[in-house]
Amino acid sequence: MKAIFLFLLFSVYPALADHHTAVSPGQTLHQDNCTRCHGSQVYTRSDRKVNNYPALKKQVNLCDSNLSLGLFPEDVQAITEHLNKLHYHFTP
Repeated sequence: MKAIFLFLLFSVYPALADHHTAVSPGQTLHQDNCTRCHGSQVYTRSDRKVNNYPALKKQVNLCDSNLSLGLFPEDVQAITEHLNKLHYHFTP
């Protein structure tokens, strides 16, 4: 009985660890598409252009358009949510 418990404990623990360290789609999209032009300093500077959630989404759309990234609307939303959660903390 002890062996079964230990087996279950050690077989479930990695899955729990993966769940907590999972990378969000927005984080992956941001890393793949946004960080090649600028680092995170653009999000944290005192004179940033983005001051609310709609402006953040508009800026992500503008970057997508200017760089011809071809992001889908759900990709833009995922990046917007990632940036908001990480840096801005606006109410959507």
